[in-house]
Order: sequence, then structure tokens, then C-alpha cells
Amino acid sequence: MYKNQKNIHQSINYIMISTLIWSVFFVATTGATLSGLQITLNLSNIQIGIMSSMLMLFLPLQIVGSLIQEKFFDRKNFCDGLLLVRYTSFLFIMILLANWSKVPEHTGIIIFIALFGLSQATAQLQVSPWFSWMGDLVPKRENNNFWNKRGSYSQASILVSSIVIGLLIDHFGRKSINTYIYMMLLAFITGMISLVLQHMAKDIKAKPEKSSISLYKKILLIWRDKRTKILISVASIQSFFVFFCSPFIFIYLQQTLNFSMLEVQILSAIGCTSAFLSGYLFKIIGNKYGRKPILIICYFLKFFEFMLWTTLFPGATFPHAVIVFILAGFVNIGIANAHMSLLTSVANTRTRSIAVALFFSISGLAGFVSSNFSGVLLNVFESTNFVEVTRFSGFNILAAISSIGYIISAFMFIKFKEPGSIATTTVVRILLTNNPIRSIVHAQILSNPVPEKNRISTLKKATSNIINQELIDDLYNPSSRVRESAVDNISRMKTNIDIEVYESLIKTLDIPSLGIQSEAARALGHQKVKEAIPELYKHIYDGDTSLAFSCIYALGLIGNKDVVEKLAGLLNNNKFAVLWPEIVETLGKTADYKCSERMFHIYKKEYNWTLKKQELIAIIRVFYEKRRETIYSIFEKETRKPASILDRQVKQAMNNIGNTLKHNNEILHALDHENYLESLEFFLMDILEHYKHPLGAQKRTEQVAKFRELFRPDGTLKSYPTFKITINAYIITILLYFWSELKYVPNEFNRFTYLSCMLLIQKLQQDKKKHRADTRGVV
Repeated sequence: MYKNQKNIHQSINYIMISTLIWSVFFVATTGATLSGLQITLNLSNIQIGIMSSMLMLFLPLQIVGSLIQEKFFDRKNFCDGLLLVRYTSFLFIMILLANWSKVPEHTGIIIFIALFGLSQATAQLQVSPWFSWMGDLVPKRENNNFWNKRGSYSQASILVSSIVIGLLIDHFGRKSINTYIYMMLLAFITGMISLVLQHMAKDIKAKPEKSSISLYKKILLIWRDKRTKILISVASIQSFFVFFCSPFIFIYLQQTLNFSMLEVQILSAIGCTSAFLSGYLFKIIGNKYGRKPILIICYFLKFFEFMLWTTLFPGATFPHAVIVFILAGFVNIGIANAHMSLLTSVANTRTRSIAVALFFSISGLAGFVSSNFSGVLLNVFESTNFVEVTRFSGFNILAAISSIGYIISAFMFIKFKEPGSIATTTVVRILLTNNPIRSIVHAQILSNPVPEKNRISTLKKATSNIINQELIDDLYNPSSRVRESAVDNISRMKTNIDIEVYESLIKTLDIPSLGIQSEAARALGHQKVKEAIPELYKHIYDGDTSLAFSCIYALGLIGNKDVVEKLAGLLNNNKFAVLWPEIVETLGKTADYKCSERMFHIYKKEYNWTLKKQELIAIIRVFYEKRRETIYSIFEKETRKPASILDRQVKQAMNNIGNTLKHNNEILHALDHENYLESLEFFLMDILEHYKHPLGAQKRTEQVAKFRELFRPDGTLKSYPTFKITINAYIITILLYFWSELKYVPNEFNRFTYLSCMLLIQKLQQDKKKHRADTRGVV
């Protein structure tokens, strides 16, 4: 049965292939080919304007076609019959051109324009039923994809056809009438092949259905719909302004700029290449962010395109024209596809056919008015003194006029409401922060079935949040390597990830069988997703050590202080002993100095030198909340180049104590002999004296004896000085702990312990009023 999904997509495929073949017909009968034929037949500017206006004049026939088909004809047969007449009209144009020398010139031009008009009239009669057919054929969820895919495929076909036809026309002679006889024959053949392929597609609503609503009521319903009215108004304004210039674009390139037919067709091919790429880009953006931002961006870009046409003065070179066509191709496909996608989506199914017809009819009539007078206006501008004394031609002035329409329409379209669309400024920011072309390629690869190796390779290179949906899908890919690559891609994103992505990532934390829990936790940390904090903290208790490590690591990257006390509390629970190094490191990134004592107790119990240094760095970091990252760099330099940083840190510590430091020479002498314990003791004497503590202002031997009395033989504190709750109180307490480390646990690691002391001393404040120690002595 037709409703079967397979039959639907088979019919869509026939339409796609038909479009590819039709693109050859399009190149052979329009654009540069038609302009070359008009020049060969010596048509005047006014006659060219009239021919161009026919494209617009017959657009209201779409309404007529819709009404006739609804009442009397099978929809598919109606479309195919009219297209048969259209393609046959070019067969008659071929015959006319073959006998051109036998027909009076004036009569020949009238017949030529009449046959061309017949082809345009029959084309417009079938447009509305055809769009209605596509609206029923294509599932709504695939609507945006279909139009962008169809547009991209046609652009690819036009790209190849333009170059081939350009070569053929130059080979046979672009001013030879025989050349265009061959082109009309090619148009007839490809048109008929396209028609056969289209006829193979199915139509479930082919039979005529008499509508219960009159034409007047349908038009009234359509016009009352604000969104449809805005679409029609915007298109009409654009059509009115653009058709002052567009009939003469290819004429200008060939006659004024003297480009060959091949050069003109290469320009068309360049525009098609740009359109092909942008078609995929706009498909992805449209699905993700809505079609409204696409149109507003394209309207402004279209304004700049016509301003470039304005500066394409006589004598301009080929590279200048290339820039114009790249921009033109990029925006044209976006506007065309987004208009069609919106129009077939927002219109009511009962009025869709008439809505499409009304859209083209009103905008077409607007274009007919300007196009009909474009030739006259061009002649007027060409005869002005302004053109004679400046670099401007009449065409350049028409281009400047055309650009106005897109600025007006852009501001009008802001009022259009599309549910789910995102602000245009946000979309622009996303495009600017990514490489659009590379993003298109990656998104296209990932959205299609590819081998596992290729998918993994692409995920490693893709860096745009335009591929978010593909990443979400790959989180559940049947390949574990692909899942892992998808998570890795998310963790490397440079911009904030969207809510859909991190919500999917959080969900994977509860699915152990996927095997990406740890990677997902780390990715959430790298992206600083605060919404993941409850889930990350929950999984610390799961019993999975690897996942617990990753969750703690992620919490440290997120840096939220809400979890500091909870993590610090785990340091008192021996059940989590294996996690202590990771917890201490995380606290070093998130906690303040009040956690330093608890962190030091873990440091004392650690025997692994790597983890010991990790914990030492974390302890110092809590005192440097605004410069946490610099601490690691200091330890790294000292590790790679021993003593390279230590002397500098000692001098900075001495400068920080300033004039109150009495044992400069003793400190440096002890340091020169790598006696870190003695050097620190001299520092502590001066520091404690500076803070008016009872342990200060004594002889060194007496003071050291007092230090020793504070500690048990194993290096743990029996009791310790109490101070007011200030950062300096904590610093001096940790310094005493480090003194015990140097005193009772001498080893090769003492150099880093001493370095830590120097960094702490640098943090001591010199303001005696604010940071004077409590003199209550020893507890």
C-alpha cells in the first residue's frame, strides 16, 4: 500500500532524480543561455524586460491551475500534462530557430516571445497543485530536510550542467543561432526524461476533490493568517525591487564585461557550489534553530550581494564577479528553501494549494510591474549625465535600487513568529564561532550511515555545536568506540553545549552497560555543567571507583562551592580512602583555606610521591583562590629544572616579610647548604615575632625547643597555637605542620615541602591591625 514508508521514500527518490535531470533543462533554457539567445536575436532592452516580466505576469495562473485541478483533473496527470506542453514548446522554439532566416525578424520575435510565454504559462498552471502534491507526499517531520536536500541536489546538477553547457556554447559559437538550436533540443530531451521520472512517483490524493470552501473564503482565511501574510508581503517587496536589476544580470556580464559564455557558466557553477554547501548548512540550522533566523540572515546578506553588484563597474575583472556569485549562491538557496518550507508548513491543508498560488501570484505581480519597466528605466539611467561622468553604469544603479528591498523585508520579517526558533543574533554568534563549511561537511557525514572507522575519525575532527543531534544519536551508537568518541567530542566543545546535549549526557551516567559513564562524567566537568552536580555527587557512592574518580574530577572542573563541604566530609571516612587524593585535588580547585588542615592530614598519610605532590599543590592552591593555576606551573618548573624556581620564591618570601625579617643571612646560608629545616626555622622565628606570638622574640635554640614540644615523635601535633580565624592563622598553622614534616620525615621530597612554605609565606599579610595573632598561647 502507498502509505507504506518504503513506497513514500521511493516516490521521494523519483522526485529527487527528476529534479537532477530537470536542472539540465533549467540551465539550457534560462540564465546565461537565455541571455545569449536574446543577444543573438538582437532583442532590445525593452523586449528583454517584457520577456522577464512574463515570468511574473503568469504567476497568478497558479490560482487558476489550483481551482481547475481541484474540480476537474487528477492532480498528478494535470501536472504532468502541463509540463508536457511546456517541454514541447521548446521543441517548437527549436524549429523556429532552425527556420529563423526564413521568417521576418519582427514576426519571428513575436512568435519566439509567444512560445516562451506559453512555456511560462503552463509552468505556472501546474505549480500550485505540484506543491500541494509534495506537501502530501513528504512527511511533515522531513519537510525541512526535503526542500533543502532537493535544493542542494539541484544545485549540484546545475553546477555540472553549467560548465558543460558553457563549454558547448563556446565551442559551437555563442553568437551562432545553431548553438541555441542544440540547446533547445537538449532542453526538450531532458525535460521529457524528467517528466517520465516524476510520473513514476505516487499521489494518494490525485483525484479531484471539490472543496466545500469557496475561493473567496480560502483567500480570506489565508490573508487572516498573520504568518502567511508576512511571508507574502516580504516576498512581494523583494520581488518588486529585485526585478529592476535581475533581467539584465547575464546581459551585463556578456555585453558590458565581455565575459565568454564559459566564464558566465563557470560563475553560475561557482554560485551552485556555494548553494550546494549552504543547502546542507541551512538544513541543519533550520532543523535545530528554526527557519526564521535563516531568512533574516539571508536578507541582510542579499542586501550586501546587490551592493557588490552596484560596485561591479564596467571593466571589472572575473575575480570580482566570483565573489558576487559565491554570496549569491549562498543566500539564494537559503531564501528559496526556507520560504517553501515555511509556506507549506504554516498553511492549512485545506488552503495550502491556494496559499502557495497566492504567494507566487502576489509576489509575481509585484515583480511584473518592476520588470516591465526595468528596460525603460535602464535606458533612462544610461542616458543620464551621472553615468557619463562616473564609473557607474545604468545596471549598477538598478542593482543599488534592488538592494533596498531586502533591508525593508528583513525588518518586516522580524515580526514573523515561528515556534521553537532561536534569536537570529544567537545563530549568527554560533556561525561565527565555528567554521561553517567544515561544520557542513562533518554534519553531513555524521547524519548518514558511514563505517565505524570513518564515524570515529569524523567525531575526532568535528568541533561545531551544529552537529549536536548527531552527537546525541551517537551516545547510543551500537559501537562502544563511537560512543566514546562522541563523548570526547562533547568534552572538546569550545562553546557552551546545548541543554539537549548535556541532558543526554547526564542520562548516560545511569546506564552502566553503555560503558561511557566515566567519560561522560569528565565531559560534563570539562563543559562545567552545573546541572550535573547532584548526579555526579550521587555516583561517588555507587562503589564504582573509576566512576567515582571521574565524578570527583568533574566536580573540581565545575568549581561549584556547594559541594566543597560534602567532599571535605569524605576525608573523615576511611571507606573513601582510595578517593582521598582525588578529593584533595578537587578541593584544591574549589575550596578555600579553611579546608587546608583536613587536606594536610591526608597528605601526611600518603606514600606515593606522585600523589603526595598532587596533594601538596592542592593545599597551596586553597590559599591562592585567584591564582590557582599558577601553583601547578611553579611546581612543574621546579620538577623539570631543580632549584630553578626555588631561589626566586625564597627571595619573594623574604621581600614579603620586609623589614621585620632579621635573619636574612641565616636563611640564605641554610638554603645554600640545602638545609631546608633550618632555613624554615629562621623564617618562623621572624614571622611569629612579627605577629607578637609568645613563640617569637626568643633565641633560636629556645624557640626550636618550643616547636619540638608541640609535636609527638611521629610528627603529629599534640597541641598547636590558636589564632583569630584569618587566612594568616591558617598559613602559620600549616607552616608549623610543614616544619614537622621537614623535622621528622627527612627525604628527597623536602625540597617541594620547603617550596610550599615559601609560597605560603608570600601570602602572609603585613597589616598588623587586621591580622595580628591571638596571644593566648598554646592550647
